Amino acid sequence: MLEILTKEGHNIEEVVAFATDEARAKNGDKLCAELRANGYENSCRFVKIVDKVTDDKIWDLFEAVYNEINPGDTIFFDVTHGFRSFPITVLAVLYYSRVLDSIKIGGIYYGNFEAHEEIGEDMYAPLDELTDLLAFLDWTYGIDTFLKTGSPRAIEPLVSTSESRREAATAEKSEESGSVLEALKGFTRSLETCKSISFQKHARNLKNAVRSSDLAGLPYRKPLEKLLDLVEKKMEPFTGDPIMDPYYAVQWCIDHGLTQQAYTMLIEHVVTVLCLLTGENVSSTSKRLSVQRYLSEDELVRKLKELAEIRPRKRDAIMDLVEFFGRHSEIVESISNLKTGRNSLNHAEYTSKQPSSEEFHKEITEIFKTLEPFFRYAKANLFRSNTTHAKKER
Repeated sequence: MLEILTKEGHNIEEVVAFATDEARAKNGDKLCAELRANGYENSCRFVKIVDKVTDDKIWDLFEAVYNEINPGDTIFFDVTHGFRSFPITVLAVLYYSRVLDSIKIGGIYYGNFEAHEEIGEDMYAPLDELTDLLAFLDWTYGIDTFLKTGSPRAIEPLVSTSESRREAATAEKSEESGSVLEALKGFTRSLETCKSISFQKHARNLKNAVRSSDLAGLPYRKPLEKLLDLVEKKMEPFTGDPIMDPYYAVQWCIDHGLTQQAYTMLIEHVVTVLCLLTGENVSSTSKRLSVQRYLSEDELVRKLKELAEIRPRKRDAIMDLVEFFGRHSEIVESISNLKTGRNSLNHAEYTSKQPSSEEFHKEITEIFKTLEPFFRYAKANLFRSNTTHAKKER
């Protein structure tokens, strides 16, 4: 392994051999002699480890290995002669050190003597690189983090590493993994910044990027494809529906701790839908502000009745909406609470009777659930055909 690393241009500063007393007594001198014979003078140092890795001693082994690692080191591990659970402990140490000490994992290698060939009096065994297992664990963690938190940040550093691995295997350059990352970032940032309109484009881009991702050349392609299937499944609610997609975006925000974004996007979508149902221009700032002003519980129905009188072409549709709200007073109340909660949240505690963080989250979750029939009513009435009228929601 040292010969290969030297040929690849790595500067070997020190070889640290972790060995039990028995192993050092039996093979220590032979190892040092072989290192010197190959030009690695004074580079070998032995570190004692426990001879039996039991439950109560495994952390002694962990500490013995970790204590030999310095911040910023690039570590190459040969686990060919790793004793029983030693390789698993090494894996934990490397992950721990990478977080705590910003080390780089240059590689993990295993001399596969079981697959050796004998040529004359010499024996040749392949040196298997197991570093890809670490890369796949990183991808697993990164995608799991995205699924649970909605953030792709844990995936970002993996893309360039995986792409280099892919290029080395296929001699081709691909932008696919990068496009998946950019699509992930575009989608999540659009929700983090309340892009109620453009997020739908980013959702479409993400679904397309996942479906068309080219992972050829990656040794862990097949299991990674299954992980990406989970990303695609998470995006299933977003179908391009202009009424329900923004509603599901609010669900995403609630699920991933974006409480303020959930309030903002939900009330803006309520305004959008009311504009559509009453014939207002959804892109007009003044019209949207006008609608927002009558979202209180005692104003909403009264204002809608006034609009019905001055808009004869929309009168039937508006009165149908008034009847709907009459059957669902809980929706009118929730819309009013949504307006109050959004204003309270946006004033950053500089209002009286400020709810707690937990109360805000509980309230937006309840409002979200209560408003679903409203959006389904809007979808049925806004997109029914010219010849078939949707049944009124009861």
